[in-house]
Amino acid sequence: MKLSKQRFSRSAINASPESAWIADVAILTTANGPLHCALVQDLKTERVLGWATALDADPTLMTRAIEVACERHTKTHPTNLFLYQISENIAPDVVASLLCREFQLRYINIPDYSLTLSMDRVWGELQRRFSQSLSKPAQFQDDLDD
Repeated sequence: MKLSKQRFSRSAINASPESAWIADVAILTTANGPLHCALVQDLKTERVLGWATALDADPTLMTRAIEVACERHTKTHPTNLFLYQISENIAPDVVASLLCREFQLRYINIPDYSLTLSMDRVWGELQRRFSQSLSKPAQFQDDLDD
């Protein structure tokens, strides 16, 4: 598998550790069914800063993971929050992308600004679309090169 193109400056990350965080969402298959996970990691040190899990699809999963990271690391807050994005067309990535923007706005002193406040109203439709996209097999870069 080939590495994806970087969307951030490595020199900027090296200059200020713990100021660039990356957020990721995944659905893990377990013997008891799917486990929804969100993870926040520092890009420079690669330390896990926060996480959250849920047995069911949860629009607050990414929010909780980022809030855990902020609570555990009160001395540093991200100046950049990147999303490890597989596809722009699946529901968890859409929600996670909005949350990244929301947290960026919070840290530039716009605390009451919410991009995801109304997410509960559309979550059912997003999950339906996401379930349809899961029925298609994932393609990796190596598959596309053949």
